[in-house]
Amino acid sequence: MGSKRTPPPPDYTGAANAQAQASRENLNTQNFANRPNINTPFGSESWTTRAVTDPATGQQVTEWTQNTSLDPRLQNALDSQIGIQQGRSDLANAFMGRVQGEYQQPFDWNSLPSLTSAGTPGQLQTGIADYTPGLQTGVGQRGVVSGFNFGGPQMGVSPMVRGLATNTGTEQVQRGLATGDNPALPQIDNTFRDRVATDLMSAMLPAQQIAQQSLETDLSNRGFKVGTRGYQRALDDLGGRQAAERFNALGQAGQEAQRLFGMQMGARQQAFNEDVSGGQFANQAANQAFGQGLAANQFRNQAVGQAFNQALGAGQFGNQAQNQLYGQMMGQADLANRAGQQAFSQDLAAGQFGNQAMNQAQNLDINRMQAMNQAQQQQFGQNMQYANMMNQLRQQAIAEQQQRRGMSLNEMNALLTGQQVGMPQMPRFNASGVAETPQLLNAANMQYQAGMDAFNAQQQGMANTMGGLSSLASTAFMFSDRRLKRRVKRVGTHADLGVGIYEYEMAGFAQRGVIAQEVAAVRPDLVKRHASGYLMVDYGRVAA
Repeated sequence: MGSKRTPPPPDYTGAANAQAQASRENLNTQNFANRPNINTPFGSESWTTRAVTDPATGQQVTEWTQNTSLDPRLQNALDSQIGIQQGRSDLANAFMGRVQGEYQQPFDWNSLPSLTSAGTPGQLQTGIADYTPGLQTGVGQRGVVSGFNFGGPQMGVSPMVRGLATNTGTEQVQRGLATGDNPALPQIDNTFRDRVATDLMSAMLPAQQIAQQSLETDLSNRGFKVGTRGYQRALDDLGGRQAAERFNALGQAGQEAQRLFGMQMGARQQAFNEDVSGGQFANQAANQAFGQGLAANQFRNQAVGQAFNQALGAGQFGNQAQNQLYGQMMGQADLANRAGQQAFSQDLAAGQFGNQAMNQAQNLDINRMQAMNQAQQQQFGQNMQYANMMNQLRQQAIAEQQQRRGMSLNEMNALLTGQQVGMPQMPRFNASGVAETPQLLNAANMQYQAGMDAFNAQQQGMANTMGGLSSLASTAFMFSDRRLKRRVKRVGTHADLGVGIYEYEMAGFAQRGVIAQEVAAVRPDLVKRHASGYLMVDYGRVAA
């Protein structure tokens, strides 16, 4: 299974210190490589170093000094530019008196043009004369012919319903089957199978007990003592064969249960088929009698229908004559209504002409009022233009006074913001980097994490050992006989009982648990024997 101890963690603190020392050495090498002496047409740059003491840490460090020297001609040009800049600054300083004099004078608001407004706009015309009393809103109706008496048509024919045959006597039909005398529906479930298995095992048990007694007698006669290896091996072989016989009896019990179930279902189906055949024969005879009665009633109804059709033809002839008279009277009424409609249309046209004249007068009033409002709006727009022009003149006067007050200050600023003195651009160099300090906190965390990993691995192994028992906690008694298990491997010890915890295969599945024989030796109350002879363990109490 390998060593149970985890490998010792590395020295993370020592590794962090070594890494920091290598970073400092690399930084010193980079600093020397990145600070060469530079010579250009504009001048030169050089570096000097010296060892100093860092006041913060008390350690010796290297101090670098950068020296820049210009070409003599470029140095003369730089001196000239500095002199010119000094002269411009002196001239700008002489303007301070003028600036003070200009800003000491207060702003003259009285000489500015006054603010101007457009005034209040004129009252708009919003009302017109009411012409609604003169409108003609109704036209008198003319007389209309809306009805006349011409006699009604024949609306019905005497029905022949009383002579119709509307019902045919029904025959008695057998709608159900009497199955009370049939065999009962067989039931098969685990209880039925277990009862058959128990019967088979009960029949086998005396023979197996006799075989075991015979073997024990034979072993004693042959000189094998009870408890010796040979004596126990012979009993184990016999127990294995008898267990195989009981296991095979379980399979035979299922087959026997299926066979008995099939026989009972066959007998019930045969009785049901006989009941169905008897009911079908009775219903066929009833259907034949019903067909004969139906044919007789149909013949009678055909005769009644023929008499009804004759009466219907006579009624239709009388209604045609009535309809001809109705058409003549409708023509006369339509002529009278057309004349009334013509007179109504003339009255309507006269009323529409008068209303159009009144509408024309109202439109003339509206046009007059719109013209007056447009004139007032035009006058208000002219007033607005005049006010805007005067206010612009006032803003121009304010801007002129502000410019006059700040002219000297602007001239002084122009002198001070002229050409500046510039230095020649030398080649850049790489700045010094930062050496890494020892990562002591990370090293401590890594060392702590390594210890925690080893502890967690040990705890996980114990959790896996107890996990198999916990999954069986709610299943109560389960088979756990040593004779039913294959490929048994011990993986732990039960904390309370002191017995082994094993991984094994049983019934073709990988499982984890205890062995019933070991539990029976320390806690017999947790073990019971099944009817098949195999031992079972109460896992609900073992896992608890």
